Amino acid sequence: MKKVPRIIKLIIIVFLSIFTLIVFNISTSSITSDDDMVETADVFYNNIQMGFNLGMSFSANIKDQVYEEDSIQKVTKYELMWCNTITTKELFVSLKNKGFNLIRISVDIFNHIKDNIIDELWLKRIEEVINWCVDLDLYIVINIIETYGLELTNEESKIFLKSDGLNKFKIFWNNLAKRFKDIDGHLLFEPFNELINVNKNWSTNDINEINNLNSLYQIFVDIIRSNGGYNRYRNLILPTYGASPKKYLIDGLRLPFDTVPNHLIIDVHLYEPINFCFNETNLKSRDFKHTFGSKKDIDNLNNYFINLNISRNIKKVPILIGEFGVVNLRNISQIKNYLECYMANLKKYNIKAVYFDDSWDFKIIDRNNFKFNEDILNILIND
Repeated sequence: MKKVPRIIKLIIIVFLSIFTLIVFNISTSSITSDDDMVETADVFYNNIQMGFNLGMSFSANIKDQVYEEDSIQKVTKYELMWCNTITTKELFVSLKNKGFNLIRISVDIFNHIKDNIIDELWLKRIEEVINWCVDLDLYIVINIIETYGLELTNEESKIFLKSDGLNKFKIFWNNLAKRFKDIDGHLLFEPFNELINVNKNWSTNDINEINNLNSLYQIFVDIIRSNGGYNRYRNLILPTYGASPKKYLIDGLRLPFDTVPNHLIIDVHLYEPINFCFNETNLKSRDFKHTFGSKKDIDNLNNYFINLNISRNIKKVPILIGEFGVVNLRNISQIKNYLECYMANLKKYNIKAVYFDDSWDFKIIDRNNFKFNEDILNILIND
């Protein structure tokens, strides 16, 4: 038998090598890399249709309540306390069917902790709700609404960062991150709802207070990323001071260093004009508006959106409106005027938002029978 010439051997070897590489690439192209464990913040943001705040269901906080270890009865009692209904999976099915695909929940743990340990039954209940949303392909954001002594001060960071409140903050978020690390990227973490300073001011010009907030965010991101699982890439939401929509406070928020790019989102709460959106009981004021639609009203609201868009372009990070809404005691025609203007701005600037429903004066769905306020729903979803 004749020997195969050397040149032909080389050609065969090269061909086989190329063929092997092609086959390998095809076989591995569908394997998800670590970087793809969680979609980026931009992808998440663009996937949002409309969000829904499950207000009050898990945020009851009774300061003078003597601690008692959680039981099924206690969990139920606290869920009923400010909401008067028990949350069910059917609620989320109804919301999804109408076009909502992001659920935001503020969770209180003040009455469910002892020695900085969160009661197991309370955590199980929160986990159950999270899993319902994930099963339904809904995004879900959770935050801790009570800050347990963690308030911003104008002390230098080296002093502020030694506070007892900060130590609790670290303990709680380490525990929550560890517990939920295996829940996929449908779950997003937000450190708190609306953190303000010790003087209870809803805005600040104090550079130390702003710097201390920024320091908290670096700690928060580091805690989440260090707890493994999906936490390594989970999208995280960072509210401004008091979740304020004021431009200078958005600009003052310094994005923390993150080990993965494009997984951070800024959050603001935009109820403007606040004396139209809220009621007299909420703000204890008599200076309330019962109409919306003047040129001044519209220009003022438009300017907030213009500034949100400017800040987003400068920060190069998505800005989510984590709360908005208007009390249902206003005349429905005025509510529609307001929401139509609001939705026009959301659409114009491609800004995503989460409507606030507290099951009473901001209610858009009856949580007992899942019937919607169709006038409001049609503006939020179909506009």
